[in-house]
Amino acid sequence: MTGAPLAALVTLPVLALHLIGLKADGTIQSLHEASAVVGRDTARRIRRIMPLDIIIVGAGIGGLTAAIALRCSGHRVLILERAVNKTEDGYALSSTPNASKILRKLGVDLNKTGFTPWLGIDGFVGDVDPATPAWRSLWVPPPGTVEERYGAPSGFIHRADLHRALWNQAVSTEGTGVPVKIIEGVQVKSFDAVAGSVSTVAGQVHTADLVIAADGVRSRAHAAVVGEERPAEMPKAASIRFVFASKDLQDHPACMNMVKGSPWRMSYYFGEDKSVGLFRSACRSDEIQNFGVYVYRHVDDTKIWTNEEIRQLALECLSTYKEPIPQLIRAAPEDSFYLRKTAHREPLPQFHKNRLVLLGDACHPMMPSYGQGAASAMEDAAVLGVVLRNVHRPQQIESRLEIWEKLRKPRASAMVYLSRRDTTAFEVSPQLQAAVRGVLPPDQLPELSPPAVVDWMWAYDCIEVAEQAMKERGEDS
Repeated sequence: MTGAPLAALVTLPVLALHLIGLKADGTIQSLHEASAVVGRDTARRIRRIMPLDIIIVGAGIGGLTAAIALRCSGHRVLILERAVNKTEDGYALSSTPNASKILRKLGVDLNKTGFTPWLGIDGFVGDVDPATPAWRSLWVPPPGTVEERYGAPSGFIHRADLHRALWNQAVSTEGTGVPVKIIEGVQVKSFDAVAGSVSTVAGQVHTADLVIAADGVRSRAHAAVVGEERPAEMPKAASIRFVFASKDLQDHPACMNMVKGSPWRMSYYFGEDKSVGLFRSACRSDEIQNFGVYVYRHVDDTKIWTNEEIRQLALECLSTYKEPIPQLIRAAPEDSFYLRKTAHREPLPQFHKNRLVLLGDACHPMMPSYGQGAASAMEDAAVLGVVLRNVHRPQQIESRLEIWEKLRKPRASAMVYLSRRDTTAFEVSPQLQAAVRGVLPPDQLPELSPPAVVDWMWAYDCIEVAEQAMKERGEDS
């Protein structure tokens, strides 16, 4: 095939081009290796018209979303995942409208993920009478449905269900682009932003046109971007999660009364002690009731907690709460309890360098107050997919990443500050307001009240904004 005309190369099957670029073990082929397949002249011409080779480290929700977005933009993606048989820890994940828009536009069928809508928050006094609402609802959507106002629904998805849906879509042989290749059991130990490479503990070096670090809050990739390690901070905050199958609540009438009046609304149980609170939400098409005890006090993060010890910690934290809350905690399946420490970090001065991009918790870990951690990672991913459309040469990458950072850094940094809490209250302190004003132009968020913040988060369509930015720059997206 050596010397074939360019027009003939364009007609090559996409899968053939994929095989030219990826070896059996998933590493990227060099020009010399590709030449052995099709001849050197042909290999050179193919590489000039082929899409980018992109490595993503981490097959979590952010990494998989990025893989799908980049696949849809025509690029070839290899994911290196540390775990084997990767799953997502946890239960309900908040899919607010800004996240739901991304999932829909990337082709994810929300109904098939067990998406369970939520239409507001009801408040109850946990340490007086949890069965009687203390006042009118804490939050209800403005006139019209959530989708009418924000362009997509708000709800909860079980983390494992969303992860499975994204994984399956990424590797599927159907749909736009080349299927994503995922290699499990690969532990990356270092990143090289200039070379666009990662080194593994097994001694392998993987090189690509672009590397995306989506390997979570403990990632060290940021050191290759900012020049030093800045570990995420562990504030005095944690969450205790447990679940109840909705059908099993029927065996506990008092507990059933807590949810039957508002199955598609969140319940928030609070008391005089603002350092703790209990939230409830439904997921998996209302089959599961997800409970979270949010604790804003020191919890020993050096201890290995058993499930039963976590249950006892939940009872201790909510010791002033009245029945049926203690009954609910005692009756919940022991194996459903888990403890998660929260983390955050001061926004980094830059989110990328040369051929390395930081994404999600690897870049901007945040507390779960507004449920925007996963949504922010998905926004990072979706915007990358837009700005890297019609990019076929590594020389084009830097200018596109500059657009990406200008779109993502202000919003993600503001979300880090807005999510910070030391109590269950949602007010933004004057100190945090000043921090937000330091990273986000005032015209983007004129008011910092909780309703205004929700409007700002939910109304955002990151793909639409990115496409408009590309158009204004005269770039072809």
